[in-house]
Amino acid sequence: MSRIPMHLNLIHRLDLPDARRNDAIRFQLAEAERCGLRATILVTYNGFKNHEIIEIAKRMQAEHGAELGLHLFELHGSEYRTEFGTKEKAIYLLPRDKRKAVIDALFARFLDTFGFMPASVGSYILDAWTMNYLKSAYPRVKAVISNCFEEGVKMFQGNQKGWFLFSDGGPWGPFYPSRESALCPARDAADANGLVALPHLNRDMIMALVSRDDFFSSHPVNLIRARINEGGTCAYGDRFVDQWIEQ
Repeated sequence: MSRIPMHLNLIHRLDLPDARRNDAIRFQLAEAERCGLRATILVTYNGFKNHEIIEIAKRMQAEHGAELGLHLFELHGSEYRTEFGTKEKAIYLLPRDKRKAVIDALFARFLDTFGFMPASVGSYILDAWTMNYLKSAYPRVKAVISNCFEEGVKMFQGNQKGWFLFSDGGPWGPFYPSRESALCPARDAADANGLVALPHLNRDMIMALVSRDDFFSSHPVNLIRARINEGGTCAYGDRFVDQWIEQ
């Protein structure tokens, strides 16, 4: 039986200060380095306003070789509303001109803070126009967290039934998105937008049909809450990875 290599990267989002969460992130990144795993830290709009968050990111890069990138999340607060004139927190629901202004401001802030441009960008949903703009304006970007195989049209039974979920439900694993659709793998090299896209969450398809239960998803904490481990082993987690490979 042939074996398929799996590339593993630990990704953290740093946004609002929380002493317990920050301690957990330090521990996890140190453990990732000890185990020889790559790690990425994605800083949010509000993360840039907090000195502790920036120091954690810089220290983790210097001490553990963590990659630093951007996350288009936590778009809220009085400063955000004043700067961009909107209360809309979801970047994919902003008008294109305002979406562009937010992205440009965050990239400028990232460059001013860390001295280089990010190669990775995270979001819950990224549409094709935004992906195309990211790659065109910031060619150093190589990877994006772009979609969520959590709900959407593929798994409408049991989900929240919100209209915006019809833009959700993308591929399970990494893929090269089309210039025309953020959730459609490119037909060929000419159709590809130049990025590698990753889902931010996968849900166990069988369990999702039985009930809308976060316990049966790829979030590690949800797996722990579901008490699916047996001592130091987690057969359910192993089978979940096998599902990804089959997909």
